Amino acid sequence: MSLSAQFNDYKYIIVPKQFESFKEVNQYNTSTLTKYLLSNYGFNVVYDDALPLDLNVNRCLGLTTVLNDQSNMFTTKVSLQFKDCNNTVVFETLDAKSKIKEYKDGYKEAITKAAQQLAGIGHNYTPKQTETVTLNFKDDVKQLPTTTQQEAKDNTKLPVDVEQSQGKEPANSTANITTRAQEATNPDVLYAQPLENGYQLIDSTPQIVYVLKSTSAPEVFMVSKDGKNGVVFKDNGQWYVEFDGDKAPKAINIKF
Repeated sequence: MSLSAQFNDYKYIIVPKQFESFKEVNQYNTSTLTKYLLSNYGFNVVYDDALPLDLNVNRCLGLTTVLNDQSNMFTTKVSLQFKDCNNTVVFETLDAKSKIKEYKDGYKEAITKAAQQLAGIGHNYTPKQTETVTLNFKDDVKQLPTTTQQEAKDNTKLPVDVEQSQGKEPANSTANITTRAQEATNPDVLYAQPLENGYQLIDSTPQIVYVLKSTSAPEVFMVSKDGKNGVVFKDNGQWYVEFDGDKAPKAINIKF
């Protein structure tokens, strides 16, 4: 596998504000220098305390930079490791050394030499293709909630409560029927159908609007559409979808 291919599966490179070898944040300018060099070589670099929304939800979109420091009193010796979300080293540079005794200049020279090994690789993030779901139109109609199909055809044949079937008018029965009828005929309602690793959201056509991929958070899903990555999440009882570049999340109506 080429060096470029090893990085192309990852959208971001994460640089810690404080590498483990040091007692202070950005000691000897190691963090700012590393971020600057990697950015110059074409990587999308972010600090670990300023993660974008999609990376914050799914850390597997990024590689974390580790400064492997093997310095002693005579030599500054470092390498750069890049670990995935499972803490597996995807790539490590060769050791780079500096004989400069002043720490700040010594780390600057060594880190620069290590980062130069990444120059010219042409990093180009390639999103993994969203799972394709093949649907048969007739089968898809059958998969929609049975009561919803019936209500959409004839709002007078809505399910009734037990009390109503026994001749008693339950409280708020008219309001309940109206709400159900509105949901059945509302083209904005998206019906969630389970997949192996998430859901597909179907409109009333029926057509697939979104394919959601589950995350470790029960009310947060990854979504990809028209070449853009985003998230679907729930906040204060309302579902939202937000893609990279959106100014604000969009409210959506999901029925599970």
